[in-house]
Amino acid sequence: MKTLSSKIVMQGSSVELDVVELDSHQLVPAVLHQATQYCTEGDHPSALALLTEEQLEHIRQGVGTYPERFGWLFMTADLLVRLEQFSTAVEWFEDFVQRHPCAVGYYRLAQSLQVVGRLGESVDCARKAVQMDPTHGEFLSFLGQGLFDLGNIENGYDAACQACELAPGDPLILSRRLGIEHYLGGKTRHSFQADYQRMGRLISRGCQPIQDHGNVPSPDRRLRVGVLSPFFRTNSVAYAFEPLLDGMDSEAIELIGYSLLPSSREDGVTTRMRSKFSEFHPVMGLSTSALVDKIQQDQIDILVEIAGYVGGHRMDVMACKPAPVQVDIGAVDTTGLVQIDYRLTDQWLDPWELPHPYTETCVYLPHGCQCYRPFASPPVASVLPMVAKGYATFGAFHDHRKISETSLKLWAQILKRLPEAHLVIKCRDAFDQTVCHRLRNRCRVAGCDIERIDIIGWPDHGDHLQLLNQIDLMLDTTPHSGSIMTMEALWMGVPTVTLAGDLYMSRMGVLALDRVGLDLFIAQSEQEYIDKAVSFIQQPEAMAQLRQGLRTRMLRSPLCDAKLYASEVCQAFRYMWHRWCRSQGVHVGTSEPQGWFREPE
Repeated sequence: MKTLSSKIVMQGSSVELDVVELDSHQLVPAVLHQATQYCTEGDHPSALALLTEEQLEHIRQGVGTYPERFGWLFMTADLLVRLEQFSTAVEWFEDFVQRHPCAVGYYRLAQSLQVVGRLGESVDCARKAVQMDPTHGEFLSFLGQGLFDLGNIENGYDAACQACELAPGDPLILSRRLGIEHYLGGKTRHSFQADYQRMGRLISRGCQPIQDHGNVPSPDRRLRVGVLSPFFRTNSVAYAFEPLLDGMDSEAIELIGYSLLPSSREDGVTTRMRSKFSEFHPVMGLSTSALVDKIQQDQIDILVEIAGYVGGHRMDVMACKPAPVQVDIGAVDTTGLVQIDYRLTDQWLDPWELPHPYTETCVYLPHGCQCYRPFASPPVASVLPMVAKGYATFGAFHDHRKISETSLKLWAQILKRLPEAHLVIKCRDAFDQTVCHRLRNRCRVAGCDIERIDIIGWPDHGDHLQLLNQIDLMLDTTPHSGSIMTMEALWMGVPTVTLAGDLYMSRMGVLALDRVGLDLFIAQSEQEYIDKAVSFIQQPEAMAQLRQGLRTRMLRSPLCDAKLYASEVCQAFRYMWHRWCRSQGVHVGTSEPQGWFREPE
């Protein structure tokens, strides 16, 4: 038996919390101490090997014999979280709060419940944490995120705003609030500008961006491009990004991957994507300075971050400017970081005539900044579903958080106009009964005939595509439209009616549909959205003909042309590099094409 620190310390966000005061002479089981040491050193297999069922039971028995040592329960649960044994961690946190109810105990239990998909229970525990300590911004922020995850966007946003008032200097708390705010209606392109700029300042606090890079400013040499991402696994971001890896010119660009993905979450897509990089480095857990040093040592010319402020991002690293040129791909808004020089976009997502309240220079790809490559290709249904069933079936296959009140009201109007039609709503978290029950109630309140609506969970990818063979027409969400889902539906011969908005995230459907020549399915107003959905369903012969030819149409379009997409990204990288070379006093003969670059406003 060995002594450990007199305090158990938890670091769950950007704040440190003293969890439980322990007697400074209290002993900690040797196995727990040794497993903690292994975990701290990054040797997770050795830590897990020590935590056998027998050893865990000994720890429980020790607490049973000495109830005052309830802190062992928290320490064990915390270690299990670090080892990504979340289901087991839930049991230990539950035991801990039973013996010692406290705000941080319920908070940590809420976190673990969220990871294992028990969203309703997670919110209940987060509420208890807030009730016990209503002054702690992180607890309130997490509750707001949990309410949002359940589809209670307005209450989640209110809690997130209150959390920002309690902790105005915490970028994680501000990031959560901004993430929720994007799902609210009535926002403009300028709505988020000041807050993202503040986010950039918060993240850059105490940071000294590197000014002098040792990269050789040779305009036309092979470039080393680093990709920093937590998305090297099966998910929608990988679907959109992997075609770029497939089409990249390896003679012009050398790709180096920096994976922020925990090893336990790697899958077959990780293995496949790893092989497409010249170098691939797992960097999860590296400190800011260590990761910055590594990127510099690797002599990265252009550093790309994927998807902006998503879970697992490392904007702290981007703020240090380890590469002379830094680029954002896929963020729904500006990053607010002046250290990020460029963001890739196009005329569909950021029409030139609309405001561009970005800190980054926008770089326009002529044929679009997304590409689709199917991961499975089941055959398209030979018979239109409405012909086989005798009634039309609409589909709404979206993250349930995208299903706004406006979307539900539009769908209710469509169903009223077509009294025999059905609607299938499919979302990943529908397996959670709280989510499903709430969504069903929201449909009812919006005026939908609930008897004609099926709400189902998210199956595996092959079944997901097969399910599209039962759908006649997809209905997009607003203000946050679908992206990969729209492309997958098109691949299965199912067009989508989308409502074009002004925000970047409101134009994902526009990007997909217009590039395959289906601009007729893009509505400019709510009434037009309803009218188009009804009109298309009333033209079964035309819909059947479109369905059978849509996959071929996609394959012939820029939407599925990985080489074209990668070629334009390569050109964009080269133009960015030329700009940096000029800033170093190097003469560059070629000029950048007109209309590719738009400077920050």
